[in-house]
Amino acid sequence: MARIVLAPFGSLGDLHPLLALAIELRRRGHDIVINTLEIYREKIDLLGFEFHPLRPDISPDDRQLAREIMDAKKGSEKLLREILLPNVRPMYEDLTRAVKGADLLVSGEVVFAAKPVVEKTGIKWVSTSLAPTSFLSAHDPFLPPTALWLKHFRFMPAGFHRIIFGMARHLVYKWSGDFRAFRRELGLDENSNPLFDGKYSDLLHLAMFSKVLGKPQPDWHSPTLQCGFCFYDGQNDLGKMPEGLQEFLAAGEPPIVFTLGSAAVMDARDFF
Repeated sequence: MARIVLAPFGSLGDLHPLLALAIELRRRGHDIVINTLEIYREKIDLLGFEFHPLRPDISPDDRQLAREIMDAKKGSEKLLREILLPNVRPMYEDLTRAVKGADLLVSGEVVFAAKPVVEKTGIKWVSTSLAPTSFLSAHDPFLPPTALWLKHFRFMPAGFHRIIFGMARHLVYKWSGDFRAFRRELGLDENSNPLFDGKYSDLLHLAMFSKVLGKPQPDWHSPTLQCGFCFYDGQNDLGKMPEGLQEFLAAGEPPIVFTLGSAAVMDARDFF
């Protein structure tokens, strides 16, 4: 039996896949610790897992914050420059406490303190991604909301898209002064980009999404295992179809369902 720390950060869309993984790991006999936002303490306690808080202490239910983070032009910059990167120190402190005596860390994608903790403690580490966008693949490039004009260049070879992602890498590097300074304080190499190479484990990376959304690409991090979706929705009868839904699905062509997930739904605007 191993003691395993799972550290997701974000909305329920970030939390629930790792909760599904935690439940299965517990079923297999492992001792599970959840290190995440304080707002989820009651949920974790009800599931019977050991809980440790993870800063920065924000609330995914904060509608004003959601509007700012979901802003197509400035949202990503706010999340990185004002929330995550400046708070890597308290995140590191919380995560270090949580992994004390543990055998394995499984981290969410924006837990930027994960790699420094691994480098300083030597704990085994599995990193995760929840969407193909996260891989920034030059062979299957995504369209950032701030540069939709790139859709006209998707036919270009991978080398072109590597240049585009190189510009993004440089931008994040400029934003990550606090992160690099913190790594220097720890005696670690400061040239570790938290949004690119710094987020991947050399032991194992899990692509926790279906091949329907994205298939493995030549420039994905290695080793990566595409395990598919891990489902959790807080119900004991997980997977049971609501009454009438099966008949609806069988009555015609399969529907296409669009949802706003667990974060953007806080700022739906004119979507619906």
